[in-house]
Amino acid sequence: MTVKMMSPDELLAKATTFLMWSQSSDQLTVEARGNDRWTIVFGGTSVYDKDIDSFAFEPSPSNREKEFIQATRYTRDEAIELSLTLAQRMQHNYDEWVANGRKNYFNALKNFGANNDE
Repeated sequence: MTVKMMSPDELLAKATTFLMWSQSSDQLTVEARGNDRWTIVFGGTSVYDKDIDSFAFEPSPSNREKEFIQATRYTRDEAIELSLTLAQRMQHNYDEWVANGRKNYFNALKNFGANNDE
């Protein structure tokens, strides 16, 4: 039996989830959503909405409006690039939490879109 090794490009084409950032139980992932569209997921239930520059709860498929889907779906490469920026912001917020306590961390997440220049 011979095993055919996949090239990095072939392997990448088969991936459906990328872990982009993780601290404790918090994770930021890029996940396939069908039709060659991807989304950026935080904590397993919230997706990044570019229209509000923040994460929003992702409703069940039958409850997703067209505008929501348009604001939270990307090409794979767009999602990976954007998630790297978000991961840097999250790491900054996490570092703030370590330095200043858990309360500040949750305030930073609540005001996630307000710190675009950091």
